[in-house]
Amino acid sequence: MHHSRFSRGFGALLLLAVLAAAGSGIVMVLWNSVVTDVCSVAAVSFWQALGLLTLGLTLSGGLILTLAMLIHAFGHHHHDSRRAMFEKWHKMSDEQRREFLSSRGFSIDKKD
Repeated sequence: MHHSRFSRGFGALLLLAVLAAAGSGIVMVLWNSVVTDVCSVAAVSFWQALGLLTLGLTLSGGLILTLAMLIHAFGHHHHDSRRAMFEKWHKMSDEQRREFLSSRGFSIDKKD
């Protein structure tokens, strides 16, 4: 199945949003159930938990690594598959190319 660059980018952003929401929820629950009892500090909201998660990832270098991994996962392997198809096409003989195209319903008759 062919996906446009827009749909892959949208999928990556959607995945990032879901991961951020899940991570924020986990930080909020853990903070409110553990840290408030141990350190006598105020409970945090979802958005404050998102800020704490982002701060923690940024200070540990994890945010940059996470973004780099998402970019790699949603873009790199598609580039490799295109390159492989390009190389395969150029290694084909003219007859193999005609057979390939005709098997997919393309007419390739030359009119001279």
